[in-house]
Amino acid sequence: MTRAPVVWFPSIIDSVKCIAWIDSDEGFQILKSAFDKTSAHVNLLSVFACPAGRYIHIRFAARTGDAMGMNMVSKATDSALHCLQKYFSNMQVISLSGNMCTDKKPATINTILGRGKSVIAEAHLSADVLAQVLHTNAQRLARLTHSKNWIGSAMAGCPGMMGCNAHAANIIAGMFAATGQDLAQVCSV
Repeated sequence: MTRAPVVWFPSIIDSVKCIAWIDSDEGFQILKSAFDKTSAHVNLLSVFACPAGRYIHIRFAARTGDAMGMNMVSKATDSALHCLQKYFSNMQVISLSGNMCTDKKPATINTILGRGKSVIAEAHLSADVLAQVLHTNAQRLARLTHSKNWIGSAMAGCPGMMGCNAHAANIIAGMFAATGQDLAQVCSV
């Protein structure tokens, strides 16, 4: 799970020094200690500092056991930020979420770096199942997938792989609703 606060420095030089410290082994270990102490179930995996002038978006990624862990990671990130302020007293925390964690928002960064749990699944459908259950065949299904999910999504301007599906969000929303999950997270899967 990720949380990415945005912080600000009075000068770019200060922000560059902070990034260098975060990227150092020592800096990471100090932040990890402050982060991990907040829960027995949270484990900081990485910290990615992305500068934007005097602003830095700092993306903390952590393992959260069996929980989604958004609250756990937010609490741990807050602890790490307080620790970071001991080393960089002129740093101002603008927001605990600077939107680079992309909570409840579709984003390419999640496709590239990942966020939360991932599942890889595969299904083999026999010709009989395609014919009897789906009332189609492999050739027609492949043509539909190509024309609708690839060409149609591209023509609609859907961003990358996020738009190239047969609207899996309906399936995910149904599962989330049935199991009491946060429906706003559907766009994150």
